[in-house]
Amino acid sequence: MYFKLLIILIFVTNLLSSCSSYRLGNNKPIKYKNVESIAVPIVKSDVLKPKLQSLITNAIIRSIQEKGAFKIANEKNSDATLEIKIINIERKQLRA
Repeated sequence: MYFKLLIILIFVTNLLSSCSSYRLGNNKPIKYKNVESIAVPIVKSDVLKPKLQSLITNAIIRSIQEKGAFKIANEKNSDATLEIKIINIERKQLRA
């Protein structure tokens, strides 16, 4: 009897805690509550790597769109502008 009750309790606890990180509504940081749209110009780079600037710019825009906190707009119509400059790239081995 106690074993079944323990299994049910564990199941209900897992069910309720699995949705704990889900948020309804706006997921913007509080200090950016007045920012509705953001402009992401092409990333500036001191590194000579082909297609690096466009790949990173597209990845950042995609990430902002997936999170849904801000709308992407051009620089004239946006509330804020995200400026990025790549200074150096270091490659490190992930596995031995």
